[in-house]
Amino acid sequence: MSGADIEALCRAFIADEDEALQQERQGHFWPQNHHLLGPHAAKLPAALTPDQRTRFYFHYLRVAGVIPAVSNKELPLLRDAYRQVLPLQDRGYPINSSDRHTNLLVFGFDDNGPLPIGETSTARELKARLKLVTQLGKYTTLPNQRAKKVKFAPFAEDGERILQLLRHLRYRHDRRYGDDLYDTVNLRFWGMVLTALLNPEVRTELVRDMLDGDMAFPNRETHLDILHKTVQAVLEDCAPRETEFHQWAGRLAEVHRARREATESAMLARALGLPFEAGEDWQVRIRIPQEGNDGQGWQAPNLMLNLMPEPDWDWELRIEDAKGRRFVEGSKGPVRNDMGMEGLGKGNLGRFPRWLRALREQYGMVYDVPRADISAGRKRSAGRLIQDWLEGDG
Repeated sequence: MSGADIEALCRAFIADEDEALQQERQGHFWPQNHHLLGPHAAKLPAALTPDQRTRFYFHYLRVAGVIPAVSNKELPLLRDAYRQVLPLQDRGYPINSSDRHTNLLVFGFDDNGPLPIGETSTARELKARLKLVTQLGKYTTLPNQRAKKVKFAPFAEDGERILQLLRHLRYRHDRRYGDDLYDTVNLRFWGMVLTALLNPEVRTELVRDMLDGDMAFPNRETHLDILHKTVQAVLEDCAPRETEFHQWAGRLAEVHRARREATESAMLARALGLPFEAGEDWQVRIRIPQEGNDGQGWQAPNLMLNLMPEPDWDWELRIEDAKGRRFVEGSKGPVRNDMGMEGLGKGNLGRFPRWLRALREQYGMVYDVPRADISAGRKRSAGRLIQDWLEGDG
């Protein structure tokens, strides 16, 4: 692609997004040309004026949600573009797709002022911040992220910056949505937490903040559960002399244990006398075929019930009929109900055998309980106790 082509591409992007922003909609040009624009965002054509380059960066930041690694000469223009994004920071798609906490990490300031550690002022600093952002975005699940903590270790020196960032935001990474839609498991946020916890100078303060501080994040119990698991991932690397951090980690573990033991699955396990140790990460899977079904593959029209002492999703019930309709319910309520069934209901896990038998009268669904397939790891005695429960009064 020639320089003239690249220049025309950038100008078309700016013009299209100017019009789209005025109408508060997604532009038409970006979705079809993002793969062409991206490679040139860090080095725009010289023919573009400073105002045009700033406008390009402004749209690129808010539409792509990506910060380009520009030169020292371009950095003031990029910062000016970011300042123009700030009034739109909490509007959400299609007005803005960038993340407040990511922008704050990279630039060192937002509409509430700079971090004490200072703003990013050189291309070298910008490149270092973007390298951390790349690391934060490499994982798709929290367990995988924690399992790769060694990959975050080179960035632990940024722990102070991250702690200041989190305090600046009062640990609430996003203001675009209310508490009911807040992204509690945001991977970049928890990647920042993991990185800071790898720094001995700040990890105690971070845990103290989240456990005892007056912070703004919603879903406190879930946050503390994830924090506990993240702390456990780094605890083995902490020196015995870090007594204060070990004490805070212990307090966090107690909070997690109490919440875990209050789950319906844990209470059922105690009631049935299942041979699981306190704190053991166990899981039980119960699969029951309908009468007349050979159960091969355990597909429709069979039933599956999963149990585990996980506070935010400690049991899940699934039914699929021969027509492909599904009923899915968890401890927090129904997820899918194609068949219009009355669910088991929160707090009723112990009544599952009785609910199962009621399906015969209400929906003509008859399950062959004696042929239940019960998986409880190596705890065979647990399987026998669960079978007795299924065939009992419930």
